[in-house]
Amino acid sequence: MIDHSWTSALSLTLLHTLWQAMFITTLAWLVNRLLRDARHRYAVSVSALMLILISSLSTLILYIGESQTVAYSLRNAIPSYDATTTQRSIYAIVGTFVHQHQTWIALAYAVGVALFSARLIVSAGYLKFVRRQAVRLESWQGKLDELVKQWHVKKLVTVAESLYVRTPVVAGYLKPMILLPAGLISGFTSERLGGSDMSNTSSLLPARL
Repeated sequence: MIDHSWTSALSLTLLHTLWQAMFITTLAWLVNRLLRDARHRYAVSVSALMLILISSLSTLILYIGESQTVAYSLRNAIPSYDATTTQRSIYAIVGTFVHQHQTWIALAYAVGVALFSARLIVSAGYLKFVRRQAVRLESWQGKLDELVKQWHVKKLVTVAESLYVRTPVVAGYLKPMILLPAGLISGFTSERLGGSDMSNTSSLLPARL
């Protein structure tokens, strides 16, 4: 049997997370509109995600820590209304519905978190597999090292080709690797790496490193 105090806290956290995430996302979008540097925009976006996580956890801890958590329910968080009135606000109707089904809402919330966490783990495992199967392009590495210094990227970046990617991508943060589709560089020389063929990569690396 699920503890009523936890289901109530999770339901309230879920509702508050909706407006919190919307507010933080909107604020991050407005800030990014004013920024030109891709690295700064990336930092703002990551900070927004972390802030959403922190605000959600803080809200959950707040409600769990209430002195009367067991008795505290969603009905206390919405305005009181006369049940006999013919016209009730949408907010009250939704609030009553959530209060009556808070156990199922909390369960669905937990299942959703578990599914997305599993997806993240599977994706990380697949990315690790792709990196292991990739073939490093030693003939291109020297030119890439020069470009990395030119772009002021502090981390060591490697370049490789893979059968498992269809477009050039940058994989990894601690040990970034540029993955190119197999056969993409056929007929090209390493000198062209500094030309228009890799022009998009210069915008990807600073944004991620």
